[in-house]
Amino acid sequence: MLEFIRIFQNEWIKLIRRKRFIVVLLLGLALISFYTYARYHDEQNNKHYNDPATQHQMMDSQIKRVQFQLDTDKNLNEEQKKMLQEQLEDMKENKANIGKDVNQNPPTQADIQKNIDELKASIAALLPDQAVQKGEMQIQLLVAEYMLIHPVKDTNHSLSTWDAIEDFLDVGTMLFIPLLCVLLVADMVSGEQTGGTIKLLLTRPASRVKILFAKYVTAVVGAICIHILILGALTGGLLAFFGTHGAENPKVVGIKYEQVNAVKDDGTIGQQMAAKTEDATVISKRSFAINSMLLTLLSTIGMCGLGFFCSVLVRSAAVSTGISIAIIIIGTIIIEAMRGTDILKFFLTPNFNLPDIWTGDFSRSAGFSMELNQSLLISAVWIIGMYAIGHYIFKKRDILA
Repeated sequence: MLEFIRIFQNEWIKLIRRKRFIVVLLLGLALISFYTYARYHDEQNNKHYNDPATQHQMMDSQIKRVQFQLDTDKNLNEEQKKMLQEQLEDMKENKANIGKDVNQNPPTQADIQKNIDELKASIAALLPDQAVQKGEMQIQLLVAEYMLIHPVKDTNHSLSTWDAIEDFLDVGTMLFIPLLCVLLVADMVSGEQTGGTIKLLLTRPASRVKILFAKYVTAVVGAICIHILILGALTGGLLAFFGTHGAENPKVVGIKYEQVNAVKDDGTIGQQMAAKTEDATVISKRSFAINSMLLTLLSTIGMCGLGFFCSVLVRSAAVSTGISIAIIIIGTIIIEAMRGTDILKFFLTPNFNLPDIWTGDFSRSAGFSMELNQSLLISAVWIIGMYAIGHYIFKKRDILA
């Protein structure tokens, strides 16, 4: 055990001294900075656009333009004048209503209970072929029951820190975070062979098994540390810009989706994804954001496993890095191109997005059922399989030749 710890310490020192470690960290922090500022800038623009004073100015401009056309255009017939006059009256009415719904009070307990009763009655009245509508109403019912027990005081519909974290992880877990992982670890072994230091490393009294495992543990720990820093910077920046409002708003997790024959919006019957809420639960958005980041750190093990496997598979650091990046990008493209294909769940890259799998959003968009426990099991099989193959290759390869 002491020998393994010494090897790990040696590998850790080599990892943090590499330029690639600093580059990956700076890339992550730079993207987080751009993302945080972009969301803040968009939110400020939305606030300015939705501000009653701005809305009044825009409406005044439209009213003046229509009034000017009525007063000056001599070619208008009576029907056109009547139409413009009605449009003018509608604009004035809309102007008078601007700002009236800005400070709406949150729904009372009686309002929520009434909504729950109406939803239950509507669900009971649905036909068997209306499974999609039933699933949507059951989700609304779960949210209403949560709000009955946990009154949500924040009715502000502006962007919150927790929404921004969710949006980032939705995209980041499929492309950005895996790319950072493979950039960091894809030359852990091949880099030693390219630089010729592998021969010096193998002169240590430790076995190849311990050396390889120490490298893998170092890669995983290094990637997790970088992503803790990145996600910490993301959370801190968003909290500084948006504060903590919306933390107790509801988020439904554990929804399962399955394909059913149901009535579509156009009245025809076809295959659709219907929600099953038997195992679903509702948590606060703050809890969801925290747990989503923890799930992302967990999926980092699989991302590192992919990059590390490529590093063992080939001798060139550049080639192993290129293969790893290509797999991530191609995997993302395949997910988009093969939506509805059930076999896709057994690939590695779709299982990186654990937060979306947890909520059921991934199943709904992908067109096939996928559960969190199932995803974790598939990822574990991939990680063990890749490491076992890499272990066999590393042990049998004539590295000293």
